[in-house]
Amino acid sequence: EIPEIVVTDHWTLGRYGDSVVDGVRTFVNNAMCLPICWLYLTPSVKSFQKHKHKRVEQGTATVIRLQKAMRHPLLDPYFTLFSFFGEEEWYLLCLPILFWNFDDYLARHITILVTGGLAIA
Repeated sequence: EIPEIVVTDHWTLGRYGDSVVDGVRTFVNNAMCLPICWLYLTPSVKSFQKHKHKRVEQGTATVIRLQKAMRHPLLDPYFTLFSFFGEEEWYLLCLPILFWNFDDYLARHITILVTGGLAIA
């Protein structure tokens, strides 16, 4: 008789394998993260996470407050245009035109710069 197979939403290595993976994960977490936590004068990873979460919430509130304060209907098209320069579509439009009509040497260098930035991000 074939034993019943239980299907779950995550994979498992068995009771022993999972305990080994959890132990390695805890060791790596403490070995890598705990010294960084100590640099910020927090005693544990959990307290560091709470501290950083609070800082991210404060920073997000500050950015939203600045955006609301500086918002103006005349500036919206300006910022929309300049934010488009960071999109992939801009490079898909700009680089072929630069290659075919202007300077292929410059276009190659810009392509290397953009793809290098994409590889890092």
